[in-house]
Amino acid sequence: MKWRDLETQNNQAAVSLRSLHKKNIYHQNLRPENILLNPRDVAFISDFGAACLLSEGCDKVDTWTAAPGFRGPEADKEDGQLCPFQLDTYSLAVSMWQVLSGLCPVKNKPLDHLDNIPPQYAALLRNLLLPDPDMRWTLDKFLTEALELHPDLSCFL
Repeated sequence: MKWRDLETQNNQAAVSLRSLHKKNIYHQNLRPENILLNPRDVAFISDFGAACLLSEGCDKVDTWTAAPGFRGPEADKEDGQLCPFQLDTYSLAVSMWQVLSGLCPVKNKPLDHLDNIPPQYAALLRNLLLPDPDMRWTLDKFLTEALELHPDLSCFL
């Protein structure tokens, strides 16, 4: 598979995730195994067993169940005020990194292993994988930047 195909599929997954988030649904279990491709190589998010609907008026949760390696660093802190949408975005970024690098996030820190990924993708991932959720790009910012890199992806937005 070409880098370009992977970029398109990652953006499709990001658009799908943004649709969930707009409905106040957070996934909690994003990883490559849960991003499926149909016969036309269109990406879909699957496995909603851990997904939850955020209560009206709330923007934080106090627990997070993502798989090891796909959890944002803030999920392991004790204060318990977590933005589920930023955590899902982090999980999606780790998934993209794993697909592009071929490395396991349980054994490798994604930010330490961006050198074998084409620079334009590494730059996007670097901003999605920041440990501080307040500094980390949102999904909308990622999609805007990805569109600047590849204007032909506008059909997915």
